[in-house]
Amino acid sequence: MTKKTDNVDIENLIFLGRLYDWRLIDFNAKKRVVILKRKGCRLSIKYDKMNVVSCMNHPKYGTTCLLRRNVDMNLFEDILYNPRVHTELGKSISPFKAKKIYCL
Repeated sequence: MTKKTDNVDIENLIFLGRLYDWRLIDFNAKKRVVILKRKGCRLSIKYDKMNVVSCMNHPKYGTTCLLRRNVDMNLFEDILYNPRVHTELGKSISPFKAKKIYCL
């Protein structure tokens, strides 16, 4: 059975993540969040709005988190390939806020 929320196929998000060597570490249906991890980077996908937060260790700034809102599937694949990809949708948020809102 495929889980769908607002036309987002959750199993497809997880499948795409696996294609790019991400592994599922959490799924929270109540908060509508899927969390993937790869090589010290975490992606938190709030799939009801397709907001994606990528948190990773920056050599100069320490832990950094980047929020991208209303991500389409093409951009989602770009983020899976390179979580540091620059987009017009990016906004830096504090790791504390990311952890509180996006379950990181």
